[in-house]
Amino acid sequence: MVEEKRCVVVGSQRVPSGTKVTKRGASVDALDKRKDLRIASIPQKYCSDACEFFADVLEIKTIGLPNYLSVTFTPSNPILHTSRLYGLFHDYVKGQEYDTHLSFYKNWDDLSSEMLLGCDNELKQCMDKLPMFDFSGIQLLKYHYEIDSIVGNTDVVRMTRKIQSLIYLKDYAPMIKTEYGKFVPDFSSRYFVEDFPFGLAILKGFCAVCGVDTPYMDKVLVWYDKLYESDFYIEDNFIGKGLKNIPIPQNYGLKDVFDIQHFYQNIE
Repeated sequence: MVEEKRCVVVGSQRVPSGTKVTKRGASVDALDKRKDLRIASIPQKYCSDACEFFADVLEIKTIGLPNYLSVTFTPSNPILHTSRLYGLFHDYVKGQEYDTHLSFYKNWDDLSSEMLLGCDNELKQCMDKLPMFDFSGIQLLKYHYEIDSIVGNTDVVRMTRKIQSLIYLKDYAPMIKTEYGKFVPDFSSRYFVEDFPFGLAILKGFCAVCGVDTPYMDKVLVWYDKLYESDFYIEDNFIGKGLKNIPIPQNYGLKDVFDIQHFYQNIE
C-alpha cells in the first residue's frame, strides 16, 4: 500500500523586508520591514492558519489572498528585475567590460521604465482574461509605486523618478570585478538564473494561454534567450525545447482559460 503524502504550499507576493548581505553565504540584515505581508496557500483553506503563523514568527501584519494566482501574478521581481537587466545590458556583447559597477536602482532609466510598464500592462491584460478569479489583492506597479504623485509628463518619466528616489532600493547591478579592475555582468546571479526562467517566462506562459499579445515580455525574453541560448523561442513562437523543464502552465496541460479555471478550482 502506498501512503499518500500531502503538503501545504504557501507563497507571498513580496518579501517581508529588504536585506543587506553582511557576510556572503552566511548572514544578512533585514531592512525596512513592510507594513504588511500578503500570502496565499494551496490548498486555500489553510491560508488563515498560514497568516497566523507568519504574523507570529515575523511580527508583521499578514493578509490572506483569495487565490494562489494572486501570488503568481504579482508584478514584482519577475518583471522588475528582468526589465532593469534588459535596460542595463540589452546592448552587451560577449567580452565587453565596464569601467564602473553599474547601479541597479539609483540610475534607473526611462528604457527600464518603459519595459517595466509595458510588461506590467501585458500582465493586466492577462488578468482581464480571467474574470472568474478575484485579483483585487494585486496592485499594478504604477499604483504600487504611487507614481501619480510624482512630477513628470508621462508614466515612464514618473516611474523613473520614483524608483530613483527609493533610498532602500539603491544597490548595485549583478556584476563581478575583474582582475584588471573592470566589471562584467554576473550571469550566475539569481537575477539572471531565476527571474527570467522561473519568473517572467511563467507570466509569458499564462499570457500565451490567455491569448494576450506580449511585445514587451517577448523583447526581454528573446534578449535573454539569445544571451543564454535557452531555446525558449522558435522564430517568434514561445514553443522552444528549452521550455520543457520550466514550470510554465503549458507543461501542466493548461491550454486555455477554462483549463486554468479548472486547475486552480481543483487545487484550491
